[in-house]
Amino acid sequence: MSAADQNVVHGIDVVALVKKLRTIPTRHDRKQTFMWETSRLSPISRSEVERAMRKKWEEGVQ
Repeated sequence: MSAADQNVVHGIDVVALVKKLRTIPTRHDRKQTFMWETSRLSPISRSEVERAMRKKWEEGVQ
């Protein structure tokens, strides 16, 4: 599996999503954007995307 494949979870590019969310100033707006981007996913799939996104977010902070 390539690095690009690892960045895509349920058809969502996690790295691109993190970059998009980092440009949004408020936490509430980031949550709304995340919910919009993952609106077609089931709750379980959304949680898997959120888990991957949080991991990438933390990696970017360090």
